[in-house]
Amino acid sequence: MSLNTARLAPLTERIVSALVAERLVLSDESRVKTELGDLGPGGNNSALSDSEGGDTETETHQPSLNGDMLSLEDRLKRELQYIGILDDDDVNWNDREDDEVCVAIRALQRQLREQTRINNMRKARLLPIAKEHIGFQEYTQVIDELDKQVEQCYIKRHRQTKSRKRKSAPVKTVSLSDNALNAMGRRRRVVDAIGHLFPAEKFALPTESVLAGIPQNPDIQMK
Repeated sequence: MSLNTARLAPLTERIVSALVAERLVLSDESRVKTELGDLGPGGNNSALSDSEGGDTETETHQPSLNGDMLSLEDRLKRELQYIGILDDDDVNWNDREDDEVCVAIRALQRQLREQTRINNMRKARLLPIAKEHIGFQEYTQVIDELDKQVEQCYIKRHRQTKSRKRKSAPVKTVSLSDNALNAMGRRRRVVDAIGHLFPAEKFALPTESVLAGIPQNPDIQMK
């Protein structure tokens, strides 16, 4: 086990973390800053000389980290039991006694999982409906374009009829142009081919929510 991968035992780790938080011992970052300050102008270069001269010794004489940490853990436990901070019973470090922050975090995690499940149910319900409405929208766009063509042909025919009424000559019935007949024929073919796939009642405004039966919001208790 190397120095970079070594971990303290549970009791030792908690004590050291508390001491670092109270600034009673230096963290790794603070220790590095202190050593770099010693190496600056006017500083003490002994740290550099010690590190340079001790490379070989560190590589050849690494301590048994695992054994030393376990020994330190036992010594700390005995000292804390002696002064009455720890009970004589062994502490099960796998048991978690959560504070308010941990309780809130776990409740929010449960809420997130429940909200994700609800969102997936909503997507499964809305996806086929959205696909049908996209198809209906494309269908209505095609019909609207054909209706515009028919309307333009009607307006053109109406203008021709109106201009002839102003003249004294008798008005003859103006036949539909080929463009008008073609536009109406295309519209009829489109409606006959796929119009039955888009009934008006199916795509009207719904009278109830399409998400009926799916929970709206997760109900998670903080406990």
